[in-house]
Amino acid sequence: MLNGFEEAFMDAQASSVSLCMELLEDTNIDFDKVYIYMHTNEYSYFFNTFFEKDRKIYSLLDLFDVETAREFLYCGTEDVINIRRVCGEYEANCPYEMKLIYNVKSRSFDADYKYEDIREDDSPSVHFVNWEDDIKKSLN
Repeated sequence: MLNGFEEAFMDAQASSVSLCMELLEDTNIDFDKVYIYMHTNEYSYFFNTFFEKDRKIYSLLDLFDVETAREFLYCGTEDVINIRRVCGEYEANCPYEMKLIYNVKSRSFDADYKYEDIREDDSPSVHFVNWEDDIKKSLN
């Protein structure tokens, strides 16, 4: 039933990590971690990221101009759409929320998936900001 799904699902997530790493190549900063937030349901897609260096958090707009950030977020949203497509092709449950953490130095990857959609009165951007705030607090 899900033969090949895990590999295809991991490849789709790895595409998001690669996208972030390509973006960071232009900064000449060796970041420690990349945090990727994705949300998808049948009506919408959301993608955003932030970065850690020396226990300090950097947002996209801390590092890049608005146009670069906009183009990057568009490409990231395409990755979210691809993850949803992969899940559909394999008839697998697609997580509504994905929090991915890539440790640049160790090249390790951690993921947290939620299979219940967020409440209608919430938005993915609020969940993203809350996660970013939680990470900031944990670093202090």
